[in-house]
This record gives sequence, C-alpha cells and structure tokens, in this order.
Amino acid sequence: MRASLTSEAVHHSIAEFNALGREAFLRTHGFGTAKDYMLLVDGKEYDSKAIVAVAHKYLAGDGRPLRHDELSGGVADAVRKLSDLNFQVVRHSDRVDWTWDEHVLALELYFLNPASPPGKASAEVLALSQLLQHFGDRRGIERGETYVTPTAST
Repeated sequence: MRASLTSEAVHHSIAEFNALGREAFLRTHGFGTAKDYMLLVDGKEYDSKAIVAVAHKYLAGDGRPLRHDELSGGVADAVRKLSDLNFQVVRHSDRVDWTWDEHVLALELYFLNPASPPGKASAEVLALSQLLQHFGDRRGIERGETYVTPTAST
C-alpha cells in the first residue's frame, strides 16, 4: 500500500521539475503536458498529475514515482491530493499572460484595419508573433506549443 502524499514530497518533486526543466521532467517520468489543471507555486505552474506521481518516490517506503496509469488526473485524484495539502491548483490555460505592452501591440494591429483585420497567416500577424516571442524570450518565458503563436494571438 502506498504512503499518503506529503507536502515535503511534493516540494521535492517540484525541485526535481525545476532542476530538469518541464520537458525533461515530463519525458523522464513518462508524462505528457497537463490538459486541465496546474499546480501553482510561487507564481510558477507545474503539471499537477506528474508532480503528484513523482512525489511518491520521495515518500518513505515508496522509492519510485507512480506511472501515469497509476494515478488519474483531474479533480478526482491529483487535484484533490494537492488541495488536501493546501496547495493551489488552477485551471490550465494554453495562453500565456501577456504584458500590457503586448496587449497594446496586438490590439493596435487589429484597430489599424477594423474593416478587414489581418488573418492568422498574414505577414502582419506573423511579424507580431515573432516580436512577442522575442519579448517572451527576453523575459525568460519557456515556449510551449501555443505560446504567442498566430493561433494564440487571435
């Protein structure tokens, strides 16, 4: 029988996530990216199911992380366990929070042509996307699949 999850084990899992980086952490432990719920700690989002699963290797007597099929995601399992330990869990959003300046630039693009706003594949939207990605790089934001892409900016 598995030991009960502890806050200390979750923090060890978070430390491993931070040391490896998101992609390597998920790949190492056989998880995909979270679809619905993220653990929020000190303003940083973590994939809730993967964090809970890996935390089990830090519990006395367990010694190994749970496999993805040994733990359900969502409210019923990973979210409940984290919430019971007073961790904050939030709904995941594929869109990155933009700064005020980024919002202004995106809105300006559309207000310049209100009768015929540019489409997702237009040169203007692609140029804006590249500019916003550059801003994100300078802020140290890791890019996901939908980070400030033409799809995310409309």
